[in-house]
Amino acid sequence: MEDDALIRMGVAEALRNAGYIVIEACNAAEAMDVVLSGIAPDVLFADVKLPGHVDGLQLAALLERLIPGLIVVIASGRFMPDDLRLKVNFLRKPFGPETVVAHLARVAPPPRA
Repeated sequence: MEDDALIRMGVAEALRNAGYIVIEACNAAEAMDVVLSGIAPDVLFADVKLPGHVDGLQLAALLERLIPGLIVVIASGRFMPDDLRLKVNFLRKPFGPETVVAHLARVAPPPRA
């Protein structure tokens, strides 16, 4: 989940081209609506900073309680992995879509058709 629409669309397109099924959300409320509708993603990819009252780390904590085994990948240009002190996968911004695809391929390979 990325609040910048152009970045989100570019990453989503690259992930789809790599074989991932992608559901986009621009904030935590949209992501929660998706999950509460019955869709349980395998991976949450979220920026730390999101619009609204819930940030990416708070969203990850909520979804981890609802979806056992959820893989969380957090991105940020401000925080560093040591700052987070959490056991999450971390991508430092800025990055290109190919970096996201390569990272996800290591932690959560795309489903086979």
